[in-house]
Amino acid sequence: MKRTQLQLDDHVYDALRRRAYESRSSIAGVVREALKAYLALRPRVVRMPQARRPSFVGSFRTAQRSPRPVSERHDAALARAFKH
Repeated sequence: MKRTQLQLDDHVYDALRRRAYESRSSIAGVVREALKAYLALRPRVVRMPQARRPSFVGSFRTAQRSPRPVSERHDAALARAFKH
């Protein structure tokens, strides 16, 4: 079992606390049961596999003279390249 933390609005917390008291359960128990029921009703999202990037992507380093990456200053980088 994993431990997590939730932030709830006051009225939601109060309703949750009342439900736990009425069912003679803990707040954590009520949350677990509610999440199980919710997830059982929702169809599982099937994600398409991501395309694998070529092995050379990210392998090279550039000598950047600016703290901003070339992707943000591409116009200036192209102007310099064509000037030479």
